[in-house]
Amino acid sequence: MATHLDRWRAAIPAEPTALWSWIEAADAGAVDALLAVCVAAGADAGGADWTLPDGTAEPAARVAALAGLDSTAWWRPTRASYLDRVPKALIAEAVREGVGEEAVKPLAGARKADMAETAAGLLDGVGWVPRLLRVPAALAVEAAATARPAAE
Repeated sequence: MATHLDRWRAAIPAEPTALWSWIEAADAGAVDALLAVCVAAGADAGGADWTLPDGTAEPAARVAALAGLDSTAWWRPTRASYLDRVPKALIAEAVREGVGEEAVKPLAGARKADMAETAAGLLDGVGWVPRLLRVPAALAVEAAATARPAAE
């Protein structure tokens, strides 16, 4: 985190009035990256499992829900991103949650590389993400209701 902050401190103008001009002239990707670093520097989801309603970091889940963060929009369970990095039991769990129990049966006894390859195909496009990337459903529904403008 400190490295990212140092890079941004060196990249942006030190003078506050020049900063706003810099932000207005910057492309959206740079502004998004700067915003991500600023939020990350001040937000602490803690070490608890923020997907649990009783987790000590539930505020992080609320922020994710209110911001409309949807991991399924940008993350896919590929071999490189997940399946080659986890044990076979978690690959089976992913297929079970994303596709169903019947889809897991053919994976039994497969070598890990073959299991990961098959799972990648099965999970492609179904929207499955690991539990730690999920925004709790109750919070997502609550956030959606909160974000809707009131009927006139």
